[in-house]
Amino acid sequence: PGAFSAASAAVTPAGVPGRTLIGVAANGARGGRPTALARWRAPVSDGGLAVNGYPVTAVRISRTGVPGARYTSAVQPAQLRSLSMTLPAGSYRFTVRARNVLGLGASSASSNLVKAQ
Repeated sequence: PGAFSAASAAVTPAGVPGRTLIGVAANGARGGRPTALARWRAPVSDGGLAVNGYPVTAVRISRTGVPGARYTSAVQPAQLRSLSMTLPAGSYRFTVRARNVLGLGASSASSNLVKAQ
């Protein structure tokens, strides 16, 4: 066998994005179909690959504070940073996850409590 080659440049393996940063959610507008608004910021780390979208989840919160039904949006475009979701009337907290070609990152913290109205 021949001699070993020179060492290659250092590489960092790619992974899923980091935790998305939740923003301040807002109550929906009164009248019409009930909605609530989620806001978020991109994760600090994209995992080494571009973020290509964000699924948003609204978790219904009971009057006693118990999480209930979950409603998850279709994956939203990478450049989007807010989503108005049509939901059954009630109180909700949102979470958001960043996605790249390797998969979904960790869920954001839960948003403030808002009302779909």
